[in-house]
Amino acid sequence: MQETKVTKNKLFEKIRYEDIDLFISFLTDVRPDYPYRWFFDPHWISDRIEDPTYIWGVLREEDRIIGTVICYYDSPKQISVLKLLLVRPEYRGQGLLNTVLFNRLQEQRVIDQIRTHSPNLLFAEVLVNHQISQKMVQRMGMVFCGFYPNKTVIDGIRADTVPCASIFKQEHKNIWIDSRISDKLNYILNINRITNLRTLNTEIKYSGDSTSSEIVKELKNSDGTGNEEYTVQIDDSNFLTFQFNTYLGNIAEARLNLQNPEFSQVLIDYLQKFGANYTEVMIPPELWMQDALIRNNFKFVGFLPCFWAGEDVLVFSIWKNQSVLIPKIKSIYNKMMVM
Repeated sequence: MQETKVTKNKLFEKIRYEDIDLFISFLTDVRPDYPYRWFFDPHWISDRIEDPTYIWGVLREEDRIIGTVICYYDSPKQISVLKLLLVRPEYRGQGLLNTVLFNRLQEQRVIDQIRTHSPNLLFAEVLVNHQISQKMVQRMGMVFCGFYPNKTVIDGIRADTVPCASIFKQEHKNIWIDSRISDKLNYILNINRITNLRTLNTEIKYSGDSTSSEIVKELKNSDGTGNEEYTVQIDDSNFLTFQFNTYLGNIAEARLNLQNPEFSQVLIDYLQKFGANYTEVMIPPELWMQDALIRNNFKFVGFLPCFWAGEDVLVFSIWKNQSVLIPKIKSIYNKMMVM
């Protein structure tokens, strides 16, 4: 197996089974509050070392890990997700992560390996106070797709994330956008010069009251690492899926699958009963879904083109706490949230 030299005494290569304890020690030292707790679970890591959907590289110096790059291919969404770019503090400022991302991990460059699944886009979330990471993803050609307030907790402080994406496939259709959020969406499109997507302002097609209904099936799956996956079903055509991170008390990637507008309120009420610190809902650009979320005090926070199996997705969220913002992000926040 060929090893790639990055700089003197440093190697960048695929993670191995014998690296598991070293990786957990590395992550515990550098990011003990990393919100995705399964990355601290040796069994979870072991299951992904040979997983072809994971690109997991480690930067090592002698007998310890000093950095990592982790990216996986999400098959249902048909996107690649850049999950973790991290290096020990004493090695930062040397351009190591930028080097390894475009260097070779065994046979291919990482950026080429990401493209092997032909994803619609490469997606990442960057903390607002990590300016080096923001500059790096910009150099990779990523564009700003929104702003997620209070999505995570670092050192006990609520932090915000900026979703970014490199869009590999742009097959947008004209979509109908609620006039109450059209300015915010246009702001995202304009700063990124995404011109081949047009937004159309219109009145809401559906604004009626919801019909009471009972949940007919409720499935919960817990992996033991603080992540619970739920499916809540009314019938085969109307259901809700989401992940609840018990470590953060956050609901992420709630996906409304609805054919009947009358059931929207029932499923939204189910989400809200958790009282989560942060609740994120992703929907296709259906006007009546936009209306239902807006009427329930969800705020539009992002537009993800080609995000779910090639379909455009609108992101809405609701949160309990005020955002912790650095000055550079305040202007984005003001334009996105106070319009």
